[in-house]
Amino acid sequence: RPKEDVLPKMQCNFYQRAIDNAASRLIAGRPIFQINPGDPDQSAIDRARIAERVLTSEWSRMGMDRLKSDIIKSVILFGDSVLKVEWDPHSGGVIGQEPIVATDPLTGAPITQTVVDPTSGEEVQQPIVYGMRDIHEGNAAVSVFHPSDFSYDPSVTDIRFATWALLKVRRSTEWVWRNYQRSVGTGVDDDRHGRSRSMSSAREDEVDVYELWLVPGTYRTGDDSNDQVTLADGFVVVCTKDVVLSKGPMPNADKKLPFIHVRCSRVPGRQWGETWANGLRGLQFSLNKTLAQITNANDLMGNPQWLVPTQSMAKDSSFRGRPGAVVKYEHRANVPPPERLDGKTVSPGVFNYISIALGELVPAITGQRAGGIAGGTPTGVEAGVAFAEIIERDMAALAEVANELQLCYEELGEKTLSLVHQHWRLPRVVAVVGAYNATEAYQFSGKDVKDSFQVKVQPDSVAPQSKAAKFNKWMTLFQAGLASPRETRLQVGGGD
Repeated sequence: RPKEDVLPKMQCNFYQRAIDNAASRLIAGRPIFQINPGDPDQSAIDRARIAERVLTSEWSRMGMDRLKSDIIKSVILFGDSVLKVEWDPHSGGVIGQEPIVATDPLTGAPITQTVVDPTSGEEVQQPIVYGMRDIHEGNAAVSVFHPSDFSYDPSVTDIRFATWALLKVRRSTEWVWRNYQRSVGTGVDDDRHGRSRSMSSAREDEVDVYELWLVPGTYRTGDDSNDQVTLADGFVVVCTKDVVLSKGPMPNADKKLPFIHVRCSRVPGRQWGETWANGLRGLQFSLNKTLAQITNANDLMGNPQWLVPTQSMAKDSSFRGRPGAVVKYEHRANVPPPERLDGKTVSPGVFNYISIALGELVPAITGQRAGGIAGGTPTGVEAGVAFAEIIERDMAALAEVANELQLCYEELGEKTLSLVHQHWRLPRVVAVVGAYNATEAYQFSGKDVKDSFQVKVQPDSVAPQSKAAKFNKWMTLFQAGLASPRETRLQVGGGD
């Protein structure tokens, strides 16, 4: 009996193809932000228009056009994606210098030395300074993380209502020193699913860094009812397995968790989302197994087996071409030779199954077709109408993902504006692409942007659409007076 592992393998990644098709449709759109002022007065409206330009500029500066590809593919492939919006004090231009103070490697407290005050002549404790470092103006930053490295309050299904969140991220020891001025040992731990990560899969200069975020509130510290602590400004602990890198109140002014959780499809009562791509796993396994069996049958048909009496003294090299299995037997009178049942032909039902799987099942699960109208042409309609009907069906399959992305971009915009309002103390020059792709520069500071704005994203700017359909739609709206020139230019690729 032949072993299964010696059969020819046939691997076709239909799963990846469907994911790439869905991601390419969603990546093509760029969100258009609309800022709603908190007050109806004209000054608030003017600040809202300023906030729109700041947010558009920050979207480009943070590289969101590249990061959204990682977000979308993570959402479709794993069902979830996690974003962190934070202030990076080590980016941007240099605005000054500050001393580097030696700290205790375990507690993080400054190390002091006894010196004599030249004015009073008394002994005082002075921190040990061993160098100077640049002070940067800082910028808002967005990072995308794998959902398996993140967890939050299990009593809620929406991270906006969570009281705590925990993130584990692998960092280099140089990154730890640059951000916390601490020397740490290397090594990685088991992931949250209990799988061990060997050092062979990690660089020798990497370490797992944990971030625990607690929102403002009262927390129990023991079994007794009096064992509790109130954190008015929240609390953040950053540490490795052995060293506390920093601890203190939440640095962001809004006192909210800096994380955004995006799901492909929300499941009632569950924290983590579901992806329609899961329906392809069993189908892909079945298709690959079927294709491998067909390949094996074709090889057998092209390489017939031989029955050779041992008395014939025939050698394997005497056969023409590349023979299949050579079965040698001892010839005896009145005893027929061994016979093999014919199993080389492939049933027509196998090919029908492959045709149905690729033409009907895969599109039904994903809403993505390999191209054109193959496998999905509505009956009794012309080609142009068929294309429009199929595009409409495919877009509907991604409607929930597009809605989740819209909510994600809105929350990202609000967190970004809050950081701008908190940290932009000095005026900054903001460059945006204006009319006809001309770059325009404006100067703003944090006080020009209120953190109470409500950020909205136009749904059509995120929903997947073909370029021709989007162009015709927005030109029709513009001609009817239902869309502004700016909205129309942004949607059809003409700049702000």
